Amino acid sequence: MKPKNIFIFIAIFATLNCSAQWNKTNKLWGSYIRCLTIDHQRIYAGTAGQGVYFSDDDGNTWNALSFDLISQSVGSFVIGEGYLFAGTASGGVFLSTYSGQTWLPKNVGLSSLNITSIVVKNSTVFAATDSGGIFISTNTGNIWAPINSGLTNLHVGSLTCNGSYLFAGTFGGGVFLSTNNGNTWSPINNGLTNYYTTLLSVVGTKIYAGTYNGGMFLSVDSGGIWTQINQGLTGGDIRSLCSIDSTIFIGTYQQGAFSICSNGINWSSISTGLSGYSLDVISLAIKDTNIFAGTDSGFIWKRPLSQITCGSTTVDENFPLIETKVYPNPFSHQFKLEISDNELTTVSLFDFLGRQILQQKFSQRTTINTEYLADGIYFYELRNNKKIIKSGKVIKL
Repeated sequence: MKPKNIFIFIAIFATLNCSAQWNKTNKLWGSYIRCLTIDHQRIYAGTAGQGVYFSDDDGNTWNALSFDLISQSVGSFVIGEGYLFAGTASGGVFLSTYSGQTWLPKNVGLSSLNITSIVVKNSTVFAATDSGGIFISTNTGNIWAPINSGLTNLHVGSLTCNGSYLFAGTFGGGVFLSTNNGNTWSPINNGLTNYYTTLLSVVGTKIYAGTYNGGMFLSVDSGGIWTQINQGLTGGDIRSLCSIDSTIFIGTYQQGAFSICSNGINWSSISTGLSGYSLDVISLAIKDTNIFAGTDSGFIWKRPLSQITCGSTTVDENFPLIETKVYPNPFSHQFKLEISDNELTTVSLFDFLGRQILQQKFSQRTTINTEYLADGIYFYELRNNKKIIKSGKVIKL
């Protein structure tokens, strides 16, 4: 009986250990997974060579949806009210109004058919191309018109919008901003040390810019000033980004995936379970309680968000919830930290621009002396050797 009991214990331990990592969904037999998007309970995956696939069961099964696509290399999606746009390499833009069952080409007016990004702003559709700049359509893609006034680099790799602002990331010219629906563009590169922009994403009031071999940059003022945030990153070629609540996730070339709390600048590797070509994380998407990663291996991987989000209130069996107290807040000269866990914890303090100004280790409780700091808003991050415990804001008066 004793050997049997030991065997059961080991089996349970192995199961718990395996759950705290990325797990494969069924493989898509194409090249790498270029893009992922979520529409209610359906996941769409665009591949480099095998068109579009979908899954209605969280990746347990995948089905092809690309029989009408002239180009089978799909690099971008955008979902609107009752329609799905797909941007392809060499085939232009395609529209489906039947959940991807049929596709219609929508390329009238496009001078470049290599589509790198598509966004919808109100009822207007914008398409970025790798050599022809940016195009606009006000009739669901039936007719496109170029909108490149002031855009000095036409190799556009990413688009994103925030209210009335439209941002474009270029490969070699940095980031551009339009405040008039693309009629004119202005460069916004103050603080940006790498002009080869691979992605742009708006998270709350912040804008994140990923670059080719330059890592990540952050702006808290609509691109007025950019601050590099690369601490903890082991690779600077950024390929994908998604977010939920206060956690931002990025995918890199050859170095896997990383996460960061929205008020910090310290990235944490979350690549356990990924290896080989699966460390090329080309696309990311979040559905319900899981994050999905499309990789260069042809596999799409998934992982529970409860393992890797900042300040999660979900109790995971591998990382139990840790209670924290931060007081007083606001404070004058010092504030105190208390946690229910007795492991060694690191607290980091950052200013409004994301610059680290303090870091110290403690167990269970500590006092942070801030007499030398100016009054204002500061952000903290609590971390042990397993995960980020909590992040938040403190105010010095």
